[in-house]
Amino acid sequence: MGNTKISILITLLSCMDLKGNPYTKASVLKIIQLLEKIHRIKVNRRWVFQCFSDLINAGLLTRRQRYVHQNDGTIRQLSSIVAFTLKGAKLLVSKRIDGAVLLLKKILAWAKGEDKRWPTKEDYIEQRIMEMDIQEARLLKAPI
Repeated sequence: MGNTKISILITLLSCMDLKGNPYTKASVLKIIQLLEKIHRIKVNRRWVFQCFSDLINAGLLTRRQRYVHQNDGTIRQLSSIVAFTLKGAKLLVSKRIDGAVLLLKKILAWAKGEDKRWPTKEDYIEQRIMEMDIQEARLLKAPI
């Protein structure tokens, strides 16, 4: 793996808010600026997209595209959400990058189910039963 790809991984990690959401919405232009400022690497936009593609295919990153629908019916693309996979976090830890251990702990906590930011199906059912009146709840719990 080349210096540019490792530098992109480090830059993405530095753009993340590890106390809040473990992903980044940094644009490609911002990544190019940070690469030039911090790592003294000058790259074109196309090369950053190629590196993203290689990192995603290697299983180090995930990327989710985002769109917003305008009032006039047009669709506008927003910057993608980029997150590290477990494999990517382990690579950063092996390179002894600051903050990588915290990222790895957050990913493992999410995988073990200790991350309570998203409700489970059981939580939703319990909340729905509490909102129902007594008669509806009896019907829901009654055997068929």
